[in-house]
Amino acid sequence: MDNTHNNSLQSQYSESDLGDVVTTDGNGLPLSYVYSDEWDFSMERTVAFNRPCKVTFAGIPEDRRRAIQDALKSIYKENQTYSVGYLVAIRVGLARIADCLESHDWKLIDQEASYRKFKAALKNEALGRGSVENVVATVNALHDIGLISRLIHNGKSFIKKHCCPSKVNSKQSVAIPENMAKKMYKDAFEVVERYHPWRHEISQGYGLYFNELRAYKDEKGYSYNFKRNVGGKVKHGVPFDDFYLDGRTTCGSQIQTACLLVLLGFSGVRISEALSFNKSSYKEHSYGDIIVPTLTGAITKTQEGGVPKKETWVTHPIAKKALELAYDLSQFARDHYNDKYKDKPYMLGALNSSFLVLNIAHQTERIIISNFGRDLSGFLKAHNIFASEGDVVEFDLLNPEREGELKSGGFLPKLSPHDFRRTFAVFLVRNKLGNMMTLKHQYKHLNVIMTKWYANNYELVKALDLSVDSELKGLVNEANIGVTVDSLFEIYNSETLSGGKGERIAEERSKGDYAGSIYISRDEIDRQVRNGAVNVVEHPTGYCFKPDCSRICSSDRSSKTCQYEAITPDKARSRIPSRDRLIERFKALNDGRFYMANILTDMALKIEAIEQNLAAHNIEFTPFKAYIIANSIAYKELQ
Repeated sequence: MDNTHNNSLQSQYSESDLGDVVTTDGNGLPLSYVYSDEWDFSMERTVAFNRPCKVTFAGIPEDRRRAIQDALKSIYKENQTYSVGYLVAIRVGLARIADCLESHDWKLIDQEASYRKFKAALKNEALGRGSVENVVATVNALHDIGLISRLIHNGKSFIKKHCCPSKVNSKQSVAIPENMAKKMYKDAFEVVERYHPWRHEISQGYGLYFNELRAYKDEKGYSYNFKRNVGGKVKHGVPFDDFYLDGRTTCGSQIQTACLLVLLGFSGVRISEALSFNKSSYKEHSYGDIIVPTLTGAITKTQEGGVPKKETWVTHPIAKKALELAYDLSQFARDHYNDKYKDKPYMLGALNSSFLVLNIAHQTERIIISNFGRDLSGFLKAHNIFASEGDVVEFDLLNPEREGELKSGGFLPKLSPHDFRRTFAVFLVRNKLGNMMTLKHQYKHLNVIMTKWYANNYELVKALDLSVDSELKGLVNEANIGVTVDSLFEIYNSETLSGGKGERIAEERSKGDYAGSIYISRDEIDRQVRNGAVNVVEHPTGYCFKPDCSRICSSDRSSKTCQYEAITPDKARSRIPSRDRLIERFKALNDGRFYMANILTDMALKIEAIEQNLAAHNIEFTPFKAYIIANSIAYKELQ
């Protein structure tokens, strides 16, 4: 038996008292027992770098600990493919149930009086939805192994009744306003570009710094005044005045944050997947004359037992520099951990990540960074990325559940890695990738293959043997619904409408009491869209209510020729520049040539259609008289 596992609980019992073996080491020897203080799966399971590989029972009262361990062992025995994370969650659920019952006798749940007491105590805990969901799952797990006969059938109703009222509906991740996101990405790009050439010097500088720190401690026995006496004299070779070395690795951590921000922003991956990347994760594939930049990493979401599976995402070429920078600047830490944990080979796999904890002087057993959410907030403040009035309007539109939380001149009310995942999906959908070309010009890097990729080009997926992230696809679909609901809300509740469909909506509204107020609520529109009762497609001249139409009716004549188009004031106003260009072309081509008559007639019809829409929306303009010279017997100057 490995003596390193003879901790506080084990020391009180002989080996036979510790119960059955739960996990073993690589040689088949016992690593942890049922009644060990922790179950160590590190030698048996491959888990994501930031996922638990141990189930700990520290902190559980002695009189309940063994009952919880027995129950968890039975649950695990029932299905040994359960992930370690799931076992941790069930352990938490068992402890909470015991607290609410004030006993570890699970059979009390079957007694009505005790069950009512249990539910009352649970409600008094004022827990969020996720915590109560975990309790429900744990109760049902106890039923499945035969320890109790009660089963919570209607879990949703139970959860709603026993959650804290303010926590029943968990809010969706934030979709960051586009201008704020672009500023974030631009600044992150600049950090990556700036420090990439000096990544090895950064690692060497930190290596020297921590070597000096260790030597100073050995000699002095403490690190007081180290920075002033020794640390400030360590040379790093990076030619920027604002880069400095310190024990907190402040500058290195800020660079790591920029690298991670680039990866999250231009791939849509989860944080756990980003942490699995290293500088070998970036690959470029050829598809005809197109170069496709991709990232390959590990995904554990939805995988049985939480075992990582290889997954590939399309990305931006800057990801290559971001991964090289993050990986190489952390080489000093990688060397340190490789030596420190040489007797724990299960930990060495994490050293493949580009994102190691840089502060090796105060590092605990976790060697992959875990405080990215806090670092993100620091990045926003350091780069003065705060909201404008326009950002506030867009934030409220994109995040109706959080309306009012973002203030002009303020920072985002929250920012987590998953918010970039939703922002990525919303950005692609809302902009139809149009603004990607703007970013291409701004950043000088972006590959237009993303247009093909997110236009559902499954031939490309098949040809490159790449898979589609199902959750990200779901986020894109949800963003599509949101954009459709926004468009329909604007249409149905617009004070004026034109176009065939627009006129019919206006006529229908006139039969009721509509007077510029809400005609159809956003919730009702959302319900209709999800039920498939209504849909709409936006095109340059308006909104089409027949998405399955086989023709593309985005001509300026569509308001005359199409019965399915609705035109709002904003859409009508957006055609003014097109009208001006048509008038200029008309004047230039109207020189009396007989073969131009048909072309000029078509242009005149487009101008007339635009003007009719402007008039319908009470938009001021000077009417244009389209007099075609070629159709006139006598020359008359065009008015």
